[in-house]
Amino acid sequence: MAPKKSTLDPMPVHPDIILALHYLGSDPLRFHWTLFVQSRNASAGTKFHAVLDASTETGWAYDSTAFTLHTSQSVAAAAIVGKIAFGTVADLGTLLSEIPVGVVPDTDKGREKVFSCRVWIREALRVLNNKGHIDCPDVDAMEKEMWEYGAQAAADIEAETFKEAKLVKAKNSK
Repeated sequence: MAPKKSTLDPMPVHPDIILALHYLGSDPLRFHWTLFVQSRNASAGTKFHAVLDASTETGWAYDSTAFTLHTSQSVAAAAIVGKIAFGTVADLGTLLSEIPVGVVPDTDKGREKVFSCRVWIREALRVLNNKGHIDCPDVDAMEKEMWEYGAQAAADIEAETFKEAKLVKAKNSK
């Protein structure tokens, strides 16, 4: 069987931490927001995100799962936001699993009415910044940057000119 065609250029590399937007639709513009780290010696990696889960009290759950970002048909935009500064991918997963899901963080209560995967990513960026894995002093600016990448990709998807997501180095995080 032939390998799946890459839908992300260039390919992610370990230990980069990738913020990815998975296209859900354009009316209104919607994405599923995830973090991803490529495995050291494999074609797959690990996706970290908040997911809907009706079996939980809040309706949300944290999830980390094996994933192949570069062949996912839903990836519309992706940016390198930092690198694992110490520890392993599993250690990063443990750190991210401690972020509450289903509850808007106090920091965001003035701007966010409801919890979403995007709200979880905002808190994840703060945690990763505070722990030294990334340098992202302005989460609002990083979110705006990703919306810009996503909006362009969505326009290309709707125009049927989208070929593959571009993996870029974030301007508002490193």
